[in-house]
Amino acid sequence: MSTDLIAHAGAQRFATSDAAADTAYYAGDSTHPSVLGAQVRVTGGDTPAYGVAAGLSNPS
Repeated sequence: MSTDLIAHAGAQRFATSDAAADTAYYAGDSTHPSVLGAQVRVTGGDTPAYGVAAGLSNPS
């Protein structure tokens, strides 16, 4: 799983240590994702193939 390749709003959000300073995607500790960051990591944002939930289907 290549979560570092996830893009959202036209840019990669998890690829570099500089990205960790973006509090829109990371909590204030620069390690854990914010609510938006977690959502983008799960869905893959603009790049669904790289999201944590890629390949999962809805059984309903």
